Amino acid sequence: MSDCKSNFTCKVCRGKHHSALHKDKSPVNPQQPKSSGHPPAASNTCATTALLRKAKIKATADVLIKNKYNQLIRCRAVIDNWSDENFISQSLVNTLQLPKEKLKESITVNGLQSQSVATVDHVTHVEITSYATTMNPPISTTALIVRKVLAAPTPLHRIDTSSYTHIQGLALADADYALPKNVDLLLGVEVFQQIVEAQLIKGTNDQPVAQNTKLGWIIYGVTGVLIDGSSDCAITATGNGESVDAILRKFWEVESLPSNKRNFTLEEEACENHYRLTTVRQMVRFRFDYHLRKTFHCLAHQTKMHTNGFLQTRPQE
Repeated sequence: MSDCKSNFTCKVCRGKHHSALHKDKSPVNPQQPKSSGHPPAASNTCATTALLRKAKIKATADVLIKNKYNQLIRCRAVIDNWSDENFISQSLVNTLQLPKEKLKESITVNGLQSQSVATVDHVTHVEITSYATTMNPPISTTALIVRKVLAAPTPLHRIDTSSYTHIQGLALADADYALPKNVDLLLGVEVFQQIVEAQLIKGTNDQPVAQNTKLGWIIYGVTGVLIDGSSDCAITATGNGESVDAILRKFWEVESLPSNKRNFTLEEEACENHYRLTTVRQMVRFRFDYHLRKTFHCLAHQTKMHTNGFLQTRPQE
């Protein structure tokens, strides 16, 4: 190449060779897969890690609830001021033999991120009073009937309360608040508003608080007990939802094509029948018979009317 007398150089690298002989010295990139025209499938990798966390105590209370025969039956309730509605388990309704009322429309029970967790079709009336204190008058309200109020006992583990000196001597709404026990009744924000009192007693940051209510002192909050396992999260809210039948009915009404059927008069129906019976298509031509009116009473009436009009306008002789 050094003996070449040409003054022209490569247009790419300015080297002493023809542009057609240029070789790209850049590293070869691996061939990219061709697009199929569809978005790539999302790949989700989930990993779970067992972390030590602090156990929590939910606000619970022992209450007395009237059965069918006006007898007071003791049961355990959880107080949740985040819930829009009250809930009662089906098993407790059966035990109390309470009458059930069918809802006009089903109610969808929603949890975190508005995820539907249950559908409620029945409601019952309940009358509640305190087991630990004297409460007058009792609370009269309604509760939605669900299969279970909480999926697991609360709390999940037994809590050591020996260091909770700030709540000693209080008339507790639930003396066994630290023991894992089932819950058959959930009292929502409406009941919470009726029973809550102003007194609040706090301990350290790793101790639950005590809130005074008409049912007694309720205990709730974080504890200093470290546990592992899945979190017991019970966030409950409700929203009125349409029944499945109503939703499907609206769907089919929107999707269905408009009906071409119309109501014909007697004369129009006679014409339709005459057309179907007498019209024949031969190649590109149609052969049909005229449909003549059989009665002419309307024409007779018009003839008389026009005759009278003619006589009135006729000049007098």
